[in-house]
Amino acid sequence: MRIIKADEHPGAAYARNRGLASTTAPLVGFVDDDDLVHPHWVRRAVEVLENHAVVSGGVVLRTDDELDGLDYGRLLEILVAGTGPVPPAPAGRGSMGPALLGGNFVARREAVLRVHGFDAALVRGAEDNDLAYRLTHAGYTIMDYGAMSILYCVPGPGRSRLKKRFRAGSALAQAVAARGAWTETAELRRPPMGELARSLGGLARMALGLTERDVDGALTRASTAVGLSEGWVRYRLLRRPADTLIGLGLEESA
Repeated sequence: MRIIKADEHPGAAYARNRGLASTTAPLVGFVDDDDLVHPHWVRRAVEVLENHAVVSGGVVLRTDDELDGLDYGRLLEILVAGTGPVPPAPAGRGSMGPALLGGNFVARREAVLRVHGFDAALVRGAEDNDLAYRLTHAGYTIMDYGAMSILYCVPGPGRSRLKKRFRAGSALAQAVAARGAWTETAELRRPPMGELARSLGGLARMALGLTERDVDGALTRASTAVGLSEGWVRYRLLRRPADTLIGLGLEESA
């Protein structure tokens, strides 16, 4: 095991580029330090890469409240029990392209290098959406393999979740602006302010008792819409250039 220093630039994208630059291994895998991987993750990753160039894994979702205080053994039980024997299949639609989970995917190193790695300017998120977009345009088919799973903890209701969703929306708009992919991204084909208005309208109807209460869901949707709207105004209306640093970190060797 080697630990590679990657604090010269913020964000997961830069750190992943540094990892790519620090190995010559033909197969590479990406996971995040706050997730638990399936005990057969590596074996399944190697097997699936025999026939495919890029594969995104599955996710077993739990909230932080559900996982709080559990020991490693119990966490592993939850992950294994929630993972089904799902065979590889073409990934479904994500935002800018096929769904690719940056914190759980494997690839032939040459494929990621062919598109010059991650965009290190995307420090708030959407670096996986951007990579999926460029891989697809380079001719690669992204596969989904649910059996190559991780246990992923999502924030419970509260400010942390709302802040995360706002950042995700804003980051997606930055990535879309950098690639000029407005018409290819479902969330941004039309001004996202309409979705924001619908979310706020839903909250008003809940407050009046006209619809079933799902305040947390409505606030989550509204937070994402606020982030998308902020990015739309910044990059689409005001036409401010979106920062892009594709491949930053690849030129550095360990």
